[in-house]
Amino acid sequence: MTLISIGTGVFLLGVYAVKTFERVIREEGQMAEERRAIISLLNHDLKNYLTLISGYHGLYNQQDDPRLARAHAKIEENIKKIDETLTAAGLYSKIRDPSFEMKVEMVDLTRLMRDTIEKTLEDFPSNDQSVSFEADDTFRLRGDSFLLAACFENLIRNAMTYGGGRLDISIKDEGETYRIEFRDYGDGIPDGMKERIFERLESGKKVEGMKGTGVGLALVKKIVKMHDGDVWVEDNPEGGAIFVVRLKKDGGS
Repeated sequence: MTLISIGTGVFLLGVYAVKTFERVIREEGQMAEERRAIISLLNHDLKNYLTLISGYHGLYNQQDDPRLARAHAKIEENIKKIDETLTAAGLYSKIRDPSFEMKVEMVDLTRLMRDTIEKTLEDFPSNDQSVSFEADDTFRLRGDSFLLAACFENLIRNAMTYGGGRLDISIKDEGETYRIEFRDYGDGIPDGMKERIFERLESGKKVEGMKGTGVGLALVKKIVKMHDGDVWVEDNPEGGAIFVVRLKKDGGS
């Protein structure tokens, strides 16, 4: 198996995964249970294919040939993107199930954010990435810690991928709510896209100019709404975007 065939396989797998998820979510005639079963099966099988591709990539990566370095990096980057998309889509499907119940508890929001940042940054070893976190106190709220971590992780990944290599995160107490900001320094988001970027999976349509599949941001919105909160995008005065999550302290009750 050649490097070219591996790269082609990664590309085709990514296209297949995204198109399949779009089709499954868009088709109104399918039973909900059937839709969930298909997504679960795809999630499992495609992740197995990714493991296989990653294994072959690892073998080729042992070859000491500087000409292949850029190709190796691209393959690894796209393997990660596909894996992240599948993980987000699988969770998105799961929490849309009417029988799904959140595990509500008192959550240490400050600690959860620190742990999520640390975990997510393990996938971004480059020294070019800078992340800061500011919280004036130990903040707590009622919610599902697993879902909130998934929400924060997707916002961090989005900023680290498209936000210019710098991310400033902060939590502010606003009385009955917390305002959580994810401030990046990338290209920013045009006004016409600020609401639509969260709607990709609901509409089933491609958002013009949008990077990525939109699965992660759709998951973010769903989790925030499950906690009776809000999420939106503002312009960063210094250039870039600010993703804002507002959560009620008792929003998960």
